Amino acid sequence: MMKNIIFDMDGVLMDSWDVMNDAFVKIKFRGKTIDEVIANHKKYITTKPYHSKGEPLSQERYKYVIDVLDQCFEIIKSDPRYKPFYGFLDELKNIKDARFAIVSSNGEKHIRNFIKRTDILFTHALSFEDNPSKEAKVEKITKDWGVTEQDIIYVTDTIADIFELQSFIPKSNLVGCSWGYCGYDLLSKELPSNQILLEFSDIHKVLETKQFKF
Repeated sequence: MMKNIIFDMDGVLMDSWDVMNDAFVKIKFRGKTIDEVIANHKKYITTKPYHSKGEPLSQERYKYVIDVLDQCFEIIKSDPRYKPFYGFLDELKNIKDARFAIVSSNGEKHIRNFIKRTDILFTHALSFEDNPSKEAKVEKITKDWGVTEQDIIYVTDTIADIFELQSFIPKSNLVGCSWGYCGYDLLSKELPSNQILLEFSDIHKVLETKQFKF
């Protein structure tokens, strides 16, 4: 059986929490101090996103967000803290009969940077520029793969993703990772413990419990 797995990027595949917050401070996005930025960033990752499917998003706001993400990339691209979770990528390489995709609210430059740093093949790597809505991006991937939302799992590190996707993807197919932005304690308020990865290798346990269609 083919395993169909879609990943959020930041916090799941990429270690970026500290560097993104530092960059936000430098460009005064979400606050002027690190405490303000972190507080507002935590609010963003624990509430349904303003750019979810069906939510009004002006062209001006859309362009502003892309500009912010581009500015952040120029700040963090050479920071040694900004790196993939290589241990998790190693586990993904050991999954047989699988296809992977990325759905991110980060910018295209961030995603291209990540793709260059791994030899794992992702059939899709969709950014904020592709569509602000993660639901719309997941819908495109499932259509291209010829499967339904019942036949995938989505790996995230934020409650925001759960709130955005739980009416589209069965909640039992949403998997959290404890090493990301929200952490285990917050994720456990929305997901059962057997749907939260504590260690990188736990991805294999989750896959063993899921049924996938061709």
